[in-house]
Amino acid sequence: MNKRSLRSFAFGLFAASSIIGAYTVYSGSGTAEKTDKQITTEQAEKVLSAAGYTAIAKDEYDELIAAKDKADEAAQQAKADAEKKAAEQKETETDKADSNQPVSYKLKIKSGMNPAEIAETLAKQKIIKDKDEFEAFLIDNDYHTKVQVGTFRVYSDMSFREIAEKITK
Repeated sequence: MNKRSLRSFAFGLFAASSIIGAYTVYSGSGTAEKTDKQITTEQAEKVLSAAGYTAIAKDEYDELIAAKDKADEAAQQAKADAEKKAAEQKETETDKADSNQPVSYKLKIKSGMNPAEIAETLAKQKIIKDKDEFEAFLIDNDYHTKVQVGTFRVYSDMSFREIAEKITK
C-alpha cells in the first residue's frame, strides 16, 4: 500500500463517520429521547409511599428540624448538668474520704535538703496543709538542725511535733 491509497482510505473512513454522525443528530433517533411527561403530586406520593418514604410539606419539615434542634440542646444541657452534679458529688465524697482517712507518705530526705524543701514535699503530698507554718515550726523549735537523712513514713493525721520528732531521730 502506497501513500496515496492510504490517504484515500483514511478520507473514506472520515467521510463515512461524518455522514453517520450527522444522520444520528438530525434524525432525532438517538438514544436520549426527551419525554414531556409531568408527574403529579399524588403520583409522587404514591411512588414514595411504595418505596417506604413519607412526603411532607417544607413548613412541616422546618418545624420538625426546629423541634429536633431544641430537643438536642435540652439533652445536651441535661447531660452537662448531670455531669456537673456528679463531679460535685464525687468531689464532696472525695473530701469526706480525705478528711476521714489519713494520707500516708514515705518521705525521703536527702543530704542537703533544707526545711523549705521538706515542707514543700509534705504539702504536695497533702501530709501538711501549710508549708510555711511547718517550716517556721521546724526553725523555731530547732528541729531544722537535727533533721536526719533517710526514709520516713509520715501520715496526714500527725501533728507538726510528731513529724518533726520522726524525721530527727
